[in-house]
Amino acid sequence: MNTEVYTNQHVSVLNELEMKGMYHGKDKYIRMDLEEHADIVFKAYDFLKKKMGISEKEVYPVWVTLNEEDTMFAREGRVILKLSVPSENILRINIRKWGSILNYSYLPSDEKDLIRHRNLLKEMNVSDAKAYMTSFYPEIKNEIEKSWERLFDRETDEPTDTWYGIIPEIRKEWVVSIKR
Repeated sequence: MNTEVYTNQHVSVLNELEMKGMYHGKDKYIRMDLEEHADIVFKAYDFLKKKMGISEKEVYPVWVTLNEEDTMFAREGRVILKLSVPSENILRINIRKWGSILNYSYLPSDEKDLIRHRNLLKEMNVSDAKAYMTSFYPEIKNEIEKSWERLFDRETDEPTDTWYGIIPEIRKEWVVSIKR
């Protein structure tokens, strides 16, 4: 079974699809797109790579949306691709939780766990981001990283949360339409 998804890509992705038949997200393109913020997100992106089973150093998953209106607007040099992807190739991402991961935050299992974690931070007089970014709180950093597995835990989601997805690559045969 296939799922229709959308992705906003640089026009050069079309050239690579034509030449190679597939496209893989690459660290250099993430750096170009995110500019000075790229280094901040690579830790989180590396977590996604591992979850998708991507081992190549420079290769990263490709973001997709489940609704065209959730795709960022096409602009100069960009295209929106509508894809029909085998459902098993899509790893759904809760965008609210992903935002927390980008802020190096802890993803609680429930309200009780959230209170416990906040009390720990208060006791140590530290924030999640500071604990994660420094080497002074390895236990808290480890707890934060382990909590990120809840990104894929549907039981800790709120019913109104927005979903995006990642796929390991774009294949030429998956392209249904192109919006320039």
